[in-house]
Amino acid sequence: MSVSETNLLRKIKGGNVYSDCTLPSAYGVPTLTAGVPAGGVDVGATMGVTTFMYRANIETVEIEQTTGKVAPHVVDEEIGMTFVAGEATATNLKLALSQTHVATVTSGGSTYSVMHLGGHVDVTGNCVAVVAEKANQPGYYYGGMIYNAYISDATEVPHKRGEVQQLSISLAGSALISRSDGDRMGQYFDQSA
Repeated sequence: MSVSETNLLRKIKGGNVYSDCTLPSAYGVPTLTAGVPAGGVDVGATMGVTTFMYRANIETVEIEQTTGKVAPHVVDEEIGMTFVAGEATATNLKLALSQTHVATVTSGGSTYSVMHLGGHVDVTGNCVAVVAEKANQPGYYYGGMIYNAYISDATEVPHKRGEVQQLSISLAGSALISRSDGDRMGQYFDQSA
């Protein structure tokens, strides 16, 4: 295969991360409007790399009739996404601190967005996507979506004078067994003309 500049150039634009996306139909694709998934809430500026990951852990069987392993089969799967949100908004904090009770409280003439933490044992999933426009095909997009994402690592909310408050967010996904086999955790999509 020869080198194709078209293939190199098509995926060099930055992506946007969206939370609260609408799940696509079984084996379907997200409904995109100008690159925004239906229901998606843009998390705003992201800094550095956004990584979408899928891993199938495969085991094999050893038998006496051959020295090679046989019958490869999937024993578990993982899906995840990591990114740094550059805007510490209430929406992003809720995504990063997904096991919270969110409230708007008025006290002393001020209104607060409050995320109460601790003791919430039910894991609340969220459909999250990263979407980027193709550099050489304006109006066409590619990206990854996790159907039932939840926070998978500690969330630290740094405070330092003179610096943007950045939230490092690591998400994992659980399978939605109500969906069709083979389409239970998420998808990677690549739209073309």
